Amino acid sequence: MIPENINRIIDHTKKQFKNGNRQLPGSFLITGTNGVGKSWILSEVFKAIESEKNIKCIWLPMQITGENLVKTIEDLLQKAKMDELLLIANEKKSNYLFFIENLDRIFDKPVSGTKKPKRAYGTAQQQYAQMQYASELRAFLNQNTGHVALISSCTSNYNWINDYDQPFFNFFNIIKVEPLNPSEIFEYCQSLISIPAINTSEFLIDIFGDNKIRFISILTEGRLIYGRLLAESIERLEVKSSTRKEILQSLLNDYFSIIEHYMWSIIEKMSLDEKRALEKIVLLGNDFTIKDIVDENKNRSRIMKNLTQKKLILPVTLKSGEVRFRVQNTLLIAWLRQKKQYDLQAVLEGARLQ
Repeated sequence: MIPENINRIIDHTKKQFKNGNRQLPGSFLITGTNGVGKSWILSEVFKAIESEKNIKCIWLPMQITGENLVKTIEDLLQKAKMDELLLIANEKKSNYLFFIENLDRIFDKPVSGTKKPKRAYGTAQQQYAQMQYASELRAFLNQNTGHVALISSCTSNYNWINDYDQPFFNFFNIIKVEPLNPSEIFEYCQSLISIPAINTSEFLIDIFGDNKIRFISILTEGRLIYGRLLAESIERLEVKSSTRKEILQSLLNDYFSIIEHYMWSIIEKMSLDEKRALEKIVLLGNDFTIKDIVDENKNRSRIMKNLTQKKLILPVTLKSGEVRFRVQNTLLIAWLRQKKQYDLQAVLEGARLQ
């Protein structure tokens, strides 16, 4: 269960940082296939731990590469420590928890001075260079165990954690996230459905019959992302004077098209300035300031207000008074990041490439 995974990371991290415990390996890697909830777990752990008095949580930028990963962490660490010199003593933090999505993709980006890879793990030169940078990361985290840790996600088949002769083998605490079982995904989907004056459980029986749990499990593959979209389709159903077959066909037509149309509908309603800001958010990651995504000569307040009203981003005020922003619509950002068959700029301009 996903809540158990979240609690395991939180409890372990608190123990590891308590009195600088160097006996516990502090870094976590959340593995799983697309759509099972890895990014959601990262976000939930971040929200749960960022309020801890002695732990500073920091999102790493998405455009980072294996080549500059350790240097970026060191720079952010130094900046965080310098910023804390301005805080009163009881607000200072002595432990640092870094978050980043898709560690496998970080180490799959071309290294300067090497040939661009033609396949997943690239040329021998590229592979060797990335393994050196991965070893640097492991050595850095080992050296700072007790007050610095990394929490990231990756795909289940990442061979750098599965093969004994690879850099990350037996290094991270591994959290394996599997698709929810039929009962779990049914309960999750049902919890999202809210139709006035309708009993949700009876309504789902009317649609799917007695095999409602199995039917929803097949449609969603046990993935949270599909569970959310299916719940939205169910809420939009028109059931008056329709047979069960007609209702079910209507639901399926809507569900299989909503995944694509949902993304495009959000982008089409955005202004050019908002699309440009969104493009920067896709590259930056999940934690940023207004200066990071909106040019100085633009109406920053208006753009950020619009993005917030559209539930794309969420403003967060830190204890220091600084206002930062987090990604709220993680589904859209994840979709854009994975849209390899499209040119990002063209996508954001609403022009689909064939």
